[in-house]
Amino acid sequence: MRLSETVRGIASPRFTEVHLITTFMFSVMIISLITLITLITLVDPSPSWAEENEDTTVIGHRHRQPVLKDRATSSVGEAEVREGVTRSTPEALGDEVGAYVQQTAHGQGSVYLRGRTGRHTLLMVDGFRLNHALFRQGPNQYLFTIDPLSVRVIDVLRGGGAVRLGANALAGSILVESKRPTIDPSKEAGQPNLKLTGIYATADLSRGVRAEGQQQLTRRWGIYLSGGWLKREELEASGPLERSPDTPLVLQLEKNVPRFKEDQRLQRGTGYKALSGDIVSRVRLDQGDWILAARLFRQYDSPRTDQCPPPEAPETWCLNYDEQFRTHIYSRIETKTENHWAREIWAGVSFQRQHERRTNDRENYLNVGRDSVNVWEGRGRASTSSWTGDMGELSLSYGLDATIESVSSKAWDTLVRSEITREQSRGQYIEGSAYSRAGGWSELNWQRGALRVRGGARLSYAYADSPKDLATETEAINRSWRGLTLGGGATWRVSKQWRLTLNLEEGFAPPNLDDLTARQLTGQGYQIENPALEAESSLTTELGLQFRGRWPRRGEAVELEVEIWGFAMQLYDGIERRDAICPMSERSCIAARISTPFTLSNLNEPAQVYGAEHQVVLRLPYRLSLSEHLSYAVSEGPSPLPSEAGQRRALSRTPPLNGGVRVRWDSPQSTFYTQAGVRWASAQDRLSFGDEIDHRIPYGGTPRYTVYHAQLGIREGPWELNINIENLTDVAYRVHGSSVNGAARGLSLFFSYSL
Repeated sequence: MRLSETVRGIASPRFTEVHLITTFMFSVMIISLITLITLITLVDPSPSWAEENEDTTVIGHRHRQPVLKDRATSSVGEAEVREGVTRSTPEALGDEVGAYVQQTAHGQGSVYLRGRTGRHTLLMVDGFRLNHALFRQGPNQYLFTIDPLSVRVIDVLRGGGAVRLGANALAGSILVESKRPTIDPSKEAGQPNLKLTGIYATADLSRGVRAEGQQQLTRRWGIYLSGGWLKREELEASGPLERSPDTPLVLQLEKNVPRFKEDQRLQRGTGYKALSGDIVSRVRLDQGDWILAARLFRQYDSPRTDQCPPPEAPETWCLNYDEQFRTHIYSRIETKTENHWAREIWAGVSFQRQHERRTNDRENYLNVGRDSVNVWEGRGRASTSSWTGDMGELSLSYGLDATIESVSSKAWDTLVRSEITREQSRGQYIEGSAYSRAGGWSELNWQRGALRVRGGARLSYAYADSPKDLATETEAINRSWRGLTLGGGATWRVSKQWRLTLNLEEGFAPPNLDDLTARQLTGQGYQIENPALEAESSLTTELGLQFRGRWPRRGEAVELEVEIWGFAMQLYDGIERRDAICPMSERSCIAARISTPFTLSNLNEPAQVYGAEHQVVLRLPYRLSLSEHLSYAVSEGPSPLPSEAGQRRALSRTPPLNGGVRVRWDSPQSTFYTQAGVRWASAQDRLSFGDEIDHRIPYGGTPRYTVYHAQLGIREGPWELNINIENLTDVAYRVHGSSVNGAARGLSLFFSYSL
């Protein structure tokens, strides 16, 4: 049904530029598929690419197994986090192909994958969902609640992954694995290992310390402990962005974000404090691991930059996140068995709590809100042994997962002078709301010689329950959504160096409680709930070409890796912003004079997101390497505005063409390295309705930028020092959709000592 709708949409006489390019991309992919099927009979059935090392992803100076075979993936390890002296976990992905990091505030950030974020991207931590029932359209703070120094590796999957991973994995997934104790099974016990870490940065006067230690207690059991403290002051930028000379005066005032202090360098509404801690127990099984862990993150006093103060408001007004807490406790087992139907097993249970407390300071009165969501989750998956015969090798993977979520939401108004406090009838959400999800999936994998084919399906279910509130004209919600998603692909190893991959993936994203019930002040305006939203679904087609070559030269080797992907996503019942009217009972909406009221609605026609991305890595003799990447995504869908019936617009906050280049040299003993790079983006002037009313996006769009940076580091025995020099040319710039301008020229330092 969805494929037929796609074909009808492409064949319609209303050909825009998007339709033409989408038609071309689909034609290329269909021709490639026909060619691939035709060549199956010519494939040599010998297992020429079954060796494990040939499935290893090598990015820059990193080597590790891919998160999913035959997919567009990349990884960031703890070494890259330390070397970049990154301020947050989202910022650690700033140089990854296909990823674009937006910052709503100094203490918040979200990652766009292939032009989408929010409900179209899935975040997972240690195998469990970070997406929850209150996950916002722009999930600014959630990935931020992971301490970057607690990260062991971050896998980035670009493209649909709904069959294996579940709802919301439409455009991509970010999979975080945290640190855990190392265990040497040849020893009865190990020496305690303690590492002390400090960071400092000039742009925001960051100061932070962290202590982490591990102890192998027996041959099979180890403990890992960590604790950290961090404080950041106001962020210095290189100045305001240059305004277009034809910007109307009223828009100069309404889009005056961020607000600067008198020196036109320090940005108001920036700075925050944070605490973090981990305790992890790891038991080595005969063929696997059992991990029991508790991970905490506590962020305090983080202003919402575009609301501290809001445009046109007095400088004393501020929306501040007093508390942004995440608590995660889980147990998981990963093991191998002798059972052919469950050769490899992963199973786990988790409790996660996201809590936030906000204060909206309006000088004469305070509006205080407190929202929490408790998430109970169970997940399990297994893989069978491989069956081998004359027709090739066959294996099966399958799994089940479910979550139960409960919401608490309160709000109060306090008159400062009279010290009178009154509780509101409802909070940002509805007290006592609940949300649940469940899913089951299976995937079949077949390999014959140089050809590998996979195909799978997932059945998903979601249920939302929310009470009514008569005082605020809030309707009750008791709704459910079901979805069947299919996915599959084929990879053909054309030669020893070349590999061609074609993937088709469906996606499913039901609306959550934030979409259905939230009343809140956002960057786009004042959001009014829409309890009638339907689930989004998608069909993504992607074609990838990968090359890996190695040429020996005088005892060393030249290595070249090239990765090129083209993709096209059809989005059905896509949710976008449209204008709305404030309910008469919602005083905060009526009082927000320059915050346009809006609501979310499903588009009545399919929308498209298409683009391409590539990455080149060249490793030369003398430990010199060069890497370059580029990402391009364009979106278009029917306008959600009744006044623009029949017109088409870009989808919300689609990133511009962007990329980067890095050159690196490592000393022979890896005791010293130096690296220089550039990160750039073109201007983005293709805006949605939500973008146009967004105070964070300048009139006419976000200007292009080019930012240079350099790193160097020294490792000597137990000591390590990493230095990052950011924004070498001190250029004023802003990532599209952000409230804060990028940091000014400055130094960031990371140093550690291991005992």
